[in-house]
Amino acid sequence: MAVLAKIRQRSLFLIIVIALALFSFVLADLIKSGGLGRNANNVGSVNGEDISYQDFRVMVDNVNKSMGGNNSSSIFAVNYVWNQQVREKIVNNLTDNLGLSLSPEQLLERLKQDPSIGQNQLFLNENGEFDEAKLTQFLASEMATNSAQWNGWKKYEQQVEQKELEKMYFNLISSGIRATSNEGKLKYKLDNDKVSFQYVVYPFSTIADTTITVSDQEITAYINKHKDDYEADASRDIKFIFVEEKPSTADIEAVNQRIQKIMNGHEVFEDGKTIAKPAFKDVPAEQIAEFVNTNSDIKFDSSYVAKDKLPAAHQEQLFNLSKDTVYGPYELDGYSYITRKLNQKEGGQVKSSHILVSYVGAQNAKPEITRTKEEAKAKAEELLAKVKKDPSSFTTTAVTESDGPSASKGGDLGFAASGAMVPPYDTFIFNNPVGTLGVVETDFGFHVVKVTDKQQAVQLATIGLRIETSEETSNQLFNDISNFEMKANEGAFDTIAKQMNYDVKEAKKLKNLDETLPDVGNQREIVRWVFNEETDLNDIKKFNLPKGYIIAQLTNITEEGLQSVEDAKDKVKPLIIKEKKTAQAKALMIGDFEALKKVEGIKTGTATNVSVASPYIPSGGREPKVVAHALALEKDKTSSIIDGDSGIYMIKVISKEEAIDLPDYTSYTNKIKNERGNITESLYKTLEKKADISDNRHLFY
Repeated sequence: MAVLAKIRQRSLFLIIVIALALFSFVLADLIKSGGLGRNANNVGSVNGEDISYQDFRVMVDNVNKSMGGNNSSSIFAVNYVWNQQVREKIVNNLTDNLGLSLSPEQLLERLKQDPSIGQNQLFLNENGEFDEAKLTQFLASEMATNSAQWNGWKKYEQQVEQKELEKMYFNLISSGIRATSNEGKLKYKLDNDKVSFQYVVYPFSTIADTTITVSDQEITAYINKHKDDYEADASRDIKFIFVEEKPSTADIEAVNQRIQKIMNGHEVFEDGKTIAKPAFKDVPAEQIAEFVNTNSDIKFDSSYVAKDKLPAAHQEQLFNLSKDTVYGPYELDGYSYITRKLNQKEGGQVKSSHILVSYVGAQNAKPEITRTKEEAKAKAEELLAKVKKDPSSFTTTAVTESDGPSASKGGDLGFAASGAMVPPYDTFIFNNPVGTLGVVETDFGFHVVKVTDKQQAVQLATIGLRIETSEETSNQLFNDISNFEMKANEGAFDTIAKQMNYDVKEAKKLKNLDETLPDVGNQREIVRWVFNEETDLNDIKKFNLPKGYIIAQLTNITEEGLQSVEDAKDKVKPLIIKEKKTAQAKALMIGDFEALKKVEGIKTGTATNVSVASPYIPSGGREPKVVAHALALEKDKTSSIIDGDSGIYMIKVISKEEAIDLPDYTSYTNKIKNERGNITESLYKTLEKKADISDNRHLFY
């Protein structure tokens, strides 16, 4: 009891202790997961400036939408927005430090260059000229009544300003890069001065690669000596099997049996009696639509179809069927089909062209359209008279006069089946022969129409049954794949796969923002799994896909830093071999020029009229260092040992031919200026490399 009394007396103390313990436990977990870190809500940072995840996500969504969808698994939009944000922050930091800014007048001039602003009818005066007052009035109205549009406009202004400041910065850099006339003269001389020389060379090819050994320790030492060239991003290797969920032979056979019954007729037991269902070919024409819709996974389509619109693999058979004859069954795109020919007629498909003359108030009329309905009709009649007088002018007239989207194609609308066009237009082209010209009025305006061609077409009734994976097949696949997963966790992945007849695929050097795997496409979830801190080497996991399963195993982990010996070996080993060959060759190149000619393995030759612009030596290939030495030597002088690209050289100059002086070297000076002026991207890459960039994208996507 005394103990209980003491506990009661100290209950507040105990509660505080317990609360602190719980808090420290939660705090530790938050710190471990980054919950209270500065990066918890940031996709990254550039030179200490954070990139908010909330803002970043909105921009990614907007890019996805602009691409025609909202594919949240796509890394393309993520990378696009990231690169855009990094560039913006790097350049903004530079322009801010330099005090660069854009005046309101400069910003307005830049905005006017956008056709949607500078040529917008809303902002033009009666003379068709841009009116700043109209733009100002419009923006004032948007600010007062439409906050969303106003905020969008402010963001657009910021984007324009940022691009202009970036352009201004790089223009300043480019304008400060110059080339002197002396540099122009030097370039001319280097390109056109020529030299001829004799040479002795000990080719590296004389020493077989197989005679030189390169140890892992030597590769490691080379990597450490050239660290900048062998930096490695974090990467992962995996092996995996992909098992597609698809219909079994039994599933396909079941669908075939169903479609055979529909095609040939069958009996069913309904309402206590046996009822005979007719064969597809015997169904009365007036009941075809109902029969198809009752028995098919694809609804009845009464359209007439031209031959070239039929499935290529069955085109001839379908088009040439006799009336009421049934073709099939045939498989196509996951369906089993039977098709009955109902009818055939000339002109079932019509090709036409048009010149649309729109007016204010017409459907889809462009903002710049100002003509009235009466004016549009008069213009259409005028254009009709023109093309009737000269039918060959229809295409060019459509390009220059049509208000429709087909103007760029000369008004060509291609072939269409009956009912595909708006009723007045449809009636005209199907009721008139090829070559007919006329004016048709629709809700879009007045159309100057030309009937250009007609095709024979067929009317078909097609029953299609989807070939689907049955529940039994799906269950069996799940059992098989689960069995593989269990066995692979207990034994060798490759061995178990071979026993169960699964193909093992590999994906090497996966980066933390990759999203595709060989042969199976976008699998971002798997990439995120292999980079999860809780995923260990050799871990195995099953992933459910819309069309099957993947079981993956993490087989290698490479952390950020220097490349491993294994990864760098293919690149480093040849370089070390060349270093060793150079040392061996130099050890043999002892003596003067004439003496070296007699050394075993030495080759001799003559290079004639070579230059810096064309530094090619017979049998040696491209040797710019050797040619540069030759141009620097006087006639009849001999060089010291030269480390060439293909061997170790010594040369003796025979003759030199200096290019004649030019009265002016401006063209060569300009070449240097152009070469130096195109530095925008290389300069930005340097700035990006030196920037302090923290990238957390892989934690969010």
